[in-house]
Amino acid sequence: MKNQKGITLIEVLGTLAILTIVSGLVYGVLIGTTNNYNRLSAKADLSREANLILATIKNYHEKTEKTAGNPRAEYEIDYLSGQYFIGAKNAATNQLYSKNFMVEVIKDGVLVDSKIKIPSTEPLKLKVIVKNSKGQFYETDTIIKKY
Repeated sequence: MKNQKGITLIEVLGTLAILTIVSGLVYGVLIGTTNNYNRLSAKADLSREANLILATIKNYHEKTEKTAGNPRAEYEIDYLSGQYFIGAKNAATNQLYSKNFMVEVIKDGVLVDSKIKIPSTEPLKLKVIVKNSKGQFYETDTIIKKY
């Protein structure tokens, strides 16, 4: 009687084939999940940056008051060397966004590409577009009004 303890070559090859198929499926799922996570994370970063920009503009819009030197309660958004700055009238020195993104600010349908004065006594119709280096973007429209 022969000793049949052990495995045959066919069993080894079958096990390797099954293991290869399962490994390929698991690898595909992991890569897909990682890519999806990276895409969603980038979109969330863009959204967060746009919301921070809008919150900063809203803060200036609501806090700027009429004074003797500023009877229209104006503040400024300035576009200089590819960056946006915001500040009090004649003093736009606070950077409006992170350097990791490209930003476009559109006021009343016109791209802001120079210094503009914004009266905080009037509603402000604004669109902000934030882009990353991968070509993804986030766009938001809003109207800011002082109450």
